[in-house]
Amino acid sequence: MKKMMNFKNLSVALLLVALGMMVGFSTSWAQKKPIELKISHQAFPPNTFMVASSAHWAKLIKERTNGEVELKFFYDTLGKGPGIMSAAQEGIADGFVCINSLITTRVKALNVSEIATFTAADKYLQNVKAIRPVMNKIYDEQGIQYVGSIFSYSDLAYTHQNRFLNNLDAFKGQKIRQIGMWATKVLIGYGGVPVNVMPPELYAAAQRGIVDGVCTINMLVDAFKLYEVQKYNTIFPGKMTPYASVGLNKAVFNKLDKKTQDIIIQAGIEAEAYSWDYGRKEEAALQQKLSKLMKYHILTPEEMKPFEAIIDKLAPEVIEYSGPLGKELAEALLKVKKSK
Repeated sequence: MKKMMNFKNLSVALLLVALGMMVGFSTSWAQKKPIELKISHQAFPPNTFMVASSAHWAKLIKERTNGEVELKFFYDTLGKGPGIMSAAQEGIADGFVCINSLITTRVKALNVSEIATFTAADKYLQNVKAIRPVMNKIYDEQGIQYVGSIFSYSDLAYTHQNRFLNNLDAFKGQKIRQIGMWATKVLIGYGGVPVNVMPPELYAAAQRGIVDGVCTINMLVDAFKLYEVQKYNTIFPGKMTPYASVGLNKAVFNKLDKKTQDIIIQAGIEAEAYSWDYGRKEEAALQQKLSKLMKYHILTPEEMKPFEAIIDKLAPEVIEYSGPLGKELAEALLKVKKSK
């Protein structure tokens, strides 16, 4: 009887050890299961500046967390236009990536980033470093942890079906695709008629005559084959305000441990530098390609003067509209612009 009791006790002990090991293995596996962060992302063709830079950001995070954190991008599916950021704010997504001009109606301080008066496009890396403290404040108000800014391009492209848009007379009465409140006001100042068209619809809008011309960047001219329906391309050098914001839902970010948070932010900083290199190389290559497919003209400094006067005239109004944080953002950018 005693031997039988000892045998039973041993069996129970062995069973408990086995169960403990199974729980241990299960817990260990659960801990190593990757955290997947859903990112609401503005839709762009593969291998373009924003998609490539976001992918680089994700790659760095995955590598440095040993695969414990992965980003999954949803292109215009969790949200479109301003809804891209809203998806992150509302918890539909864990983060977002989109150009600032899409969200300036909801984030007033970012209106400063819409006009070229404040930004030296050739000092991008100095700009993003200088604005990081105020961008943290701006996005904190939105319930978003600011991660960084992706460089797009330094030059604006104005395509048209039958003319160069190299003087104010050429703009008069022309229906031009434009987005963003202040960019739209700039276009009206030029004499153009703004038409809001999202990138995937540019070709059809130009083909059907919904627009006479398109204000965009060369990447979209190439990606959407606008050169087939718009034969003229006028380049406004350095007049693109080259910012796309990257952020995470603040509550989601705060649940991550400090080490992971630091990895995500540092990866964002490095993605800024990556986007600067990637964007400039892509811009140079596209200029070469499109100059062979279209009638191509880069405005001279003299030709730019009347356009710059209209842009600069709006600056005080933009600062007032953008509020205290907008003013702080403008001051940070102008300090870089005036530096040698």
